[in-house]
Amino acid sequence: MTWYYHPGWVMSDDCRRIAAFAENGRKYHAENPEERKVVRCHIDGCAIRDGERCDYALYVPDMDAVCFIELKGKDLKKAIQQISSTLTQLGGSTGSCIVHARIVLSRVSRPDVNSSYEIQLQRSLAQRGGKLKRDTTIMTENIEKDYARVSPKL
Repeated sequence: MTWYYHPGWVMSDDCRRIAAFAENGRKYHAENPEERKVVRCHIDGCAIRDGERCDYALYVPDMDAVCFIELKGKDLKKAIQQISSTLTQLGGSTGSCIVHARIVLSRVSRPDVNSSYEIQLQRSLAQRGGKLKRDTTIMTENIEKDYARVSPKL
């Protein structure tokens, strides 16, 4: 995967134990206990300047995995559309990477029901060995456990 190597997009390229993103009270933390190389990328306004796009991406080169991250208020549908648009715009450059998506909301205003947009995104990620996860306010994951390839359901 080469799209993230543009110097204006890379926020950090190192072996930090926690790769973190934060915006308006919402936080995403990826614990990195094996201290693998991780590349934090700024997507919104850097990698993609026009149209809908997610906020960030986290790439783990030796796992060949990328996770697109959206930190949002309460609009889950909009967050899903932003991730989907990012995949459309950058998806071809991810090659054979495992592709995950994470959405961190400030709150969810309606009942937690999978919309057709969410189901479509889940299927798209599953085809790339990845998974969609969402949470409110703070999401903490372990790269070793949560960035591995997900077997598609048959």
